[in-house]
Amino acid sequence: MTTEIEISNNCLDILEPVEYDNSIESRYYLDYTPQSQDNLNTLGSPIIIEINAGDNYILPSDSFLYIKGQLVRANGNVYDNDAEVALVNNAMMFLFSDVRYSVGNMYMETINNPGQVTTMLSYLSQPDDFNTSSGLNMCWCKDATNNADSSKYVRSVAVPAGGIAAGLLTPSENPNYNQGFTVRKGHLMDANPRGSFSFVIPFNHIFGFGDYNKVMYNVKHLLTLTRMTSDNLAIHRAAGVDNGKIVLSNITWKVPHVKPETVKLLNLRSIIESKQSIPVAFTARTCESTMVSQTRNFSWRINASSGLEKPRWIIVGFQTQGADLFLAEALHGRQL
Repeated sequence: MTTEIEISNNCLDILEPVEYDNSIESRYYLDYTPQSQDNLNTLGSPIIIEINAGDNYILPSDSFLYIKGQLVRANGNVYDNDAEVALVNNAMMFLFSDVRYSVGNMYMETINNPGQVTTMLSYLSQPDDFNTSSGLNMCWCKDATNNADSSKYVRSVAVPAGGIAAGLLTPSENPNYNQGFTVRKGHLMDANPRGSFSFVIPFNHIFGFGDYNKVMYNVKHLLTLTRMTSDNLAIHRAAGVDNGKIVLSNITWKVPHVKPETVKLLNLRSIIESKQSIPVAFTARTCESTMVSQTRNFSWRINASSGLEKPRWIIVGFQTQGADLFLAEALHGRQL
């Protein structure tokens, strides 16, 4: 038997009480930087940013990285304006071989190959129009082809009768044209000085811990970014264009601090003083990779845990150059 429930449109409820939220008195961002910016360009070295929260409530899920630098030739000189060179899509993540985030003495996530992992996740989760909205703020503009080619049109081989005498040529579309590459190149070449960039990378683009949208109090947070031993994966250039490198001038972790109103603050302090166990649910990310054997069939044994942290989903991606196979797993959360 089907039960029917009569409802009415919300617009007719003219006596509905007004809802308001005064639970947060203020919210502001503080900047955290590595102890020294000198090692930003030491390839293969870790860049460590530490937060000693003390008597503060911080919200890591809404934090972001601000990364500033410049793409230049390997000798340090700037590229010519017409050089077919740009950063790859999602380039900031390809600058690092691994990223780690810890709370207190516990590692929440350690992600190897963050460039491949975040790219695969974003291909599946971001809409196509992300390219034309806020995507470029984080160096996200998908490639249309594999080529480093910003020429949309080429001269036609076939010239109409009298065309040369009349100064007329028929252009045709360039099949190698790459719109994403063109947008990213323009972003760099229009900068002053040429090749300069600044990008904002949301914390939840990197770590699954961004799922946990609760404040955290009086614990140490440690963010470690290890530079790759080469910038080649982050640079897209045409054949014949000089090798390049990426010179970073600043990395800042901008983290929101929240000041609760008095009643809510007392409730939070009561929970903390009673030393209650706090459930921390999030979808951790991890990555494994292997070399693909040159056979039609091969086996790959992966490590999988059971219980709370068993994999919830798996993404497999193939990389043609180098014949690597990447696997991104989502493991469910932990408890503090």
